[in-house]
Amino acid sequence: MNSKRILILSASVVVLLHSALFSQSRSGDREWWYGGAVGVNFNYYGGQVQALNAGTTSLAPFTKGAGAGLYLAPLVEYHPDPVWGAMLHLGYDGRRGSFDEVSSGGNNASLSTSLSYLSLEPSLRIAPFPSPVYFFVGPRVGFNIGKSFTYSQTGQSDVPGDWSSSRGAVLGGQAGLGYDFSLSDASSNSQVKLSPFLAVHVGQGPRSVESWSLTTVRMGIALKFGSTGTGSGGGDDGGL
Repeated sequence: MNSKRILILSASVVVLLHSALFSQSRSGDREWWYGGAVGVNFNYYGGQVQALNAGTTSLAPFTKGAGAGLYLAPLVEYHPDPVWGAMLHLGYDGRRGSFDEVSSGGNNASLSTSLSYLSLEPSLRIAPFPSPVYFFVGPRVGFNIGKSFTYSQTGQSDVPGDWSSSRGAVLGGQAGLGYDFSLSDASSNSQVKLSPFLAVHVGQGPRSVESWSLTTVRMGIALKFGSTGTGSGGGDDGGL
């Protein structure tokens, strides 16, 4: 994915949020939501890794793997109208997993990692239908906060370590969809919604060497609290 395009899209979403904060001309239409999201990342590894760091090289290349990690983030959303909006998540993003076992010369080797990030995810929200279904798309910037691994080989003690040449920040993108369930009366000025969502993440690999690739499918649920910004009720079910 082109890094320049990702940065431009990030800036556009941030500008939308910033402009909304200081715009008074449409205060009757604005609608802010605050809350949190929790989910599970289903991580899928591809490419190739063998030289784990300066002191550890596996007996054969690892090429495939998978695992599951925790996702936990506070969120803020802005809905200027029923169709278009913006979303911003910032939170812990676990990309841990284990590679498929490899063998060479009668010996077997295994490799697991506790890879994790602090991920910033601004997104454009689109609800094109008169229903609680919404779609979202946007960039992801992940700041590495965990890069440990454990390498095991037949007849040897486990070798813990940290990946060499790990990217301090990775750029990627996500696309997904969700569904808003209203938990409050439509006539109430304060609204509560529970929103299950599904997203697919792609982007740069965790390292600047070799060819380790990472694709993630995230399943989660968000709890959101909002106010219409007016004195009347806000019974719209169509937003995240």
